[in-house]
Amino acid sequence: MGMDARRLGLVGLTALALMAAVPSFAAGAQQSRKKAIWGPVRVHGVSQFPIYKQLGAGIYMMRVNWWTVAPTRPAHPADPNDPAYEWPAEVDDAIEQAKQYGMRITMELSDTPGWASGHDGDHRWAPKKSSDFAAFAAAAAKRWPSIHLWLIWPEPTQKANFQPLISERRDRPLTAKMKLGPHRYAQILDASYGALKRVSPKNLVIGGNTFTTGDVSVLNWIKNLKLPNGKPPRMDMY
Repeated sequence: MGMDARRLGLVGLTALALMAAVPSFAAGAQQSRKKAIWGPVRVHGVSQFPIYKQLGAGIYMMRVNWWTVAPTRPAHPADPNDPAYEWPAEVDDAIEQAKQYGMRITMELSDTPGWASGHDGDHRWAPKKSSDFAAFAAAAAKRWPSIHLWLIWPEPTQKANFQPLISERRDRPLTAKMKLGPHRYAQILDASYGALKRVSPKNLVIGGNTFTTGDVSVLNWIKNLKLPNGKPPRMDMY
């Protein structure tokens, strides 16, 4: 058999293998409540949830930024009907799509408005009062009562995502100033836990949310995730 004939044979076998794989992909992976996915709700007006289901995802993850929802201070911050709130319609659409395709939603909450942090234009900064963030979390949970997975501030171990945060010196304990970041986050997380549980005991609160190679290591973050009383913040999942 010549070289060209062998190549043609290999091409034919490859094509057959690809054709055999197509039906299994079309059938989709088994949907799992432990598999989550990020992505747009729609592309050019077309729902992407059929694709997410086909990939086996049972959880759709999305984020609501506090500063975009509450650009001005609400008079009644725990009330989702306060006129200061500007809730995104995309979330309502995602909820409907998730219900149709048998998926849950994990909602991330983050990014502080200037009126709450004192840092206009830089939304990474923690609010001066953890209770302000907790009230926003409660309002969001009331606005979308079918959502029961709430993630408090993604990847706060990165300075690009959360402030105040000072880069650690690798393999050394954190200094007093370095501990301010995890301490502030712990207060936000604990206050949000209480607020979300008061809205519904079914709400599960996800905290920690460390990034593998952040400005503070996972180990140092966990060691210093403490409240003023020395106890760790409440959460259901890390």
